[in-house]
Amino acid sequence: MKITNLIVLMLLFSVVFAEKTDNRSVLLNQKNMELNKEDNKKIVESYYLKVTGQEYKSAMSEYLSVNYIEHQETADFSKEGLQKFYEKRLKKYPTSKTTIHRIIAQDDLVFLHVEEKISEKLTYTHGELFRIKDSKIIEHWSAIQEHPKELKSGRRMYDGQAVDYSKNTGIKYTEYTKQSYLDAFTLPVPEAVKAIDATTTKRYFQHNPNVADGVEPFKAAPKKLKSVAKIGLKTTLDIKMTVSEGDFVVTLSYFRLPVLLGNQIVFDLFRVMDDGKKDEHWDVGEKFKKKNIDKVF
Repeated sequence: MKITNLIVLMLLFSVVFAEKTDNRSVLLNQKNMELNKEDNKKIVESYYLKVTGQEYKSAMSEYLSVNYIEHQETADFSKEGLQKFYEKRLKKYPTSKTTIHRIIAQDDLVFLHVEEKISEKLTYTHGELFRIKDSKIIEHWSAIQEHPKELKSGRRMYDGQAVDYSKNTGIKYTEYTKQSYLDAFTLPVPEAVKAIDATTTKRYFQHNPNVADGVEPFKAAPKKLKSVAKIGLKTTLDIKMTVSEGDFVVTLSYFRLPVLLGNQIVFDLFRVMDDGKKDEHWDVGEKFKKKNIDKVF
């Protein structure tokens, strides 16, 4: 009987010890991932500030992997094309100033929300996404959009709230945010409007050039798209990737809009509240040729 009790105690101890070891391993892995994420941010930030200036050649040599994959159409989908892109841009805009407004990272991905000021009259907004492997940049996606003189909301495409890294609403509500975005553009109008109401704050701060602040202007979008769909001009939204950190969710999407807007690569940024509702929105989009869709994404 005593031997049996001893065996039971030993088994219980083994289970408890194994559970504690597993928990420690999980915590250690999480800590390592956080450290890697911060390292990845530093790599991308350092690279980008150099590559957009006089040091573009040395930056590419130092930071880009030998297996680097380029998705930027204006860089001819290659490392060589990217070098030519920055070479031409530097010659054309030698005094341009780059400001990184937001850095959002998850796992091996790092997203930059960037303002490129060419002159007092010309500014570009960038969405830049990088994948890191073994401390090298191995993949890159980009959207560059000229900033209009005025936005309907009176804001800028890059101003507004910074990332609150102390929060976790981005990670917590990634799928919810992604689905609510899809619902707004894919559901029939009554359901789309209802979904927007349920997942968006009434004040909804807007940085899209063509939409005013508030949930009501946002709710008008499905109605407009429905009206053009009646004449055969349908909208396609295909979310390819998400990056979430702090209180932000970033989506990378293929967006096919009617008439003149055509096929676009679009980055959308959503600032998410504690209850999961979207409270602020930014986007950056760039047209590309339909034949290049597999290269762009």
